[in-house]
Amino acid sequence: MARFWSNPYRVPDQSWNKIDTVSMLKKLANELKQALSQLDKKIRFIKKDPSWDFSKKQANAKKMVAFEEKTGFKLTTDMLNLTIKQKNLQSQIEIWSKPARPSKQSPANKHQSNRNKRYQTNYRHF
Repeated sequence: MARFWSNPYRVPDQSWNKIDTVSMLKKLANELKQALSQLDKKIRFIKKDPSWDFSKKQANAKKMVAFEEKTGFKLTTDMLNLTIKQKNLQSQIEIWSKPARPSKQSPANKHQSNRNKRYQTNYRHF
């Protein structure tokens, strides 16, 4: 070992740099594989969307009719459900907007309030 460092003209071994470069390339390759698999998953998910290859679906009339019926039914039921919810909410708002009814006094409280009215006058004392 002392000989290696004692010779100033000897070039140090570059094998560690090569190993480091190879490991970085492996990491990069793994990252690319992960990104590719995620992209494949997104494409598979997007292909399930009705708008994927819409022009080809138009060429096949049976599929297009089935698609229109399915989508039309779904939109109609969604609209009806939302209309029902809107009516329920509107009726709840009407209930909240009505003024509150005055509470009924019990007979004992009513008698007490009449007794106090007897002694009240409209005259003010200066």
